Amino acid sequence: MRRLFWKIFLSFWITQALVLTLAVTLANIGFWRETPGTFNEIQSLMPQAASKAAHVWEQSGEAALKQNLAELAESTGAHWWFFDASGRELSGNAAPWWAAQVLATRSNTAIPKTDSTVFQVQGSRGQYTLVAEPGLPRVPHIPYHAIVRQLLAGLLVSGITCFLLAHYLAQPILRLRKASQAVAAGDLSARAGAAVGDRKDEIGDLVRDFDRMAVRIEALVQSQKQLLRDISHDLRSPLQRLRMAVGLARREATSSNQLDRIEREAIRINELVEQVLTLAKLENADAKLPMATISLQALIRDVVADASFEAERLQCSVNVSSQSDSQITGNRELLHSALENVIRNAIHHAHPKTTVRVELVSSDGNVKVRVEDEGPGVPENARSRLFEPFFRVDESRGTTNGFGLGLAIAARAVTVHGGTIKASNLAPHGLLVEIKLPTATENTRSKSRAVKESI
Repeated sequence: MRRLFWKIFLSFWITQALVLTLAVTLANIGFWRETPGTFNEIQSLMPQAASKAAHVWEQSGEAALKQNLAELAESTGAHWWFFDASGRELSGNAAPWWAAQVLATRSNTAIPKTDSTVFQVQGSRGQYTLVAEPGLPRVPHIPYHAIVRQLLAGLLVSGITCFLLAHYLAQPILRLRKASQAVAAGDLSARAGAAVGDRKDEIGDLVRDFDRMAVRIEALVQSQKQLLRDISHDLRSPLQRLRMAVGLARREATSSNQLDRIEREAIRINELVEQVLTLAKLENADAKLPMATISLQALIRDVVADASFEAERLQCSVNVSSQSDSQITGNRELLHSALENVIRNAIHHAHPKTTVRVELVSSDGNVKVRVEDEGPGVPENARSRLFEPFFRVDESRGTTNGFGLGLAIAARAVTVHGGTIKASNLAPHGLLVEIKLPTATENTRSKSRAVKESI
């Protein structure tokens, strides 16, 4: 269950342990490596060192000489003594047992037995002899205890750091996994956002994207459930009336009225099914629709010509105004359906003896279709739901025989064409529905002509 956590933790910890071990080793290597001066190096220094020692002794005395020899010992790793002609060691250092033999020979060569070297120098007060013994190879001093303490402290600190880092990285992913399992099990309300808080990195973005996806899926599922409930309700009523009409037709000698009623209800059911199928087709974002270059002005005039008969029956009129003809690329059937639903909706809810105005305006590569009516408008709290399937505002917009699908189909059709649709109330009363669509460019026109020719 926590495999990712342990992978992150161990990979970071082992890496830090190796880096820490190397760093401690390099830091302590200076304590191990002690390289004494060689015999040849000491012998090459003898003339200069002897002259300096004689000068220091004659000018400054024993203390200064002792300090001089100590500095030589520190820089070369050898042992140094300075003798006068009588064999007395002048610096105060204890002479080794073999010094008498060295002085007796007065040789400037090494004595093999002791691996030492001598050098005689003449000073202003007499003759002196400088004796040096190169330091013997020493066993390297390795501070094991210090190294172990440093490694343990470093591993403890790095272990805590890696644990917190692994927890920081793995915890949101574990929460995301649990949330995805809950969604797969049917709990569409599961979210993982609480695990990341305000994190601004890629993991936070991933968790927030998952939550948005879960919200969208939940909304779609709820919408489908609501759709089934609404369809069931809207089909049940005409079917019930059909059964009653059939029963009355069987009892009455003349049943033409009941048969007309049956025909009307059958037509309503057919219209409902067609609208539901249209809405389902528009909900499929992957659907490939045939596109062509369309004159929006001509399309609006066709829709208004058909809707004028219905407007006349409802004692209102439709007025169309356009600044110029606009060409758009789209599916003629869907755009016709969208405009027809919006205009017919305005006609149905307009007050008698008023005018429904349809205006076509082009600007900045877009075209707007504005449809205004002088009806009662829509309550502000219901305006955001106006384009939802099966939503009807009967109490404020009057009674209607529709199913609440017309504006939903219009909204989906406009969205498919890359446009937007919105509704707003007018003062003192009325409703404005504005559709905004992108106009066709030369590139899209040529593509639509090619598609049309291939079809």
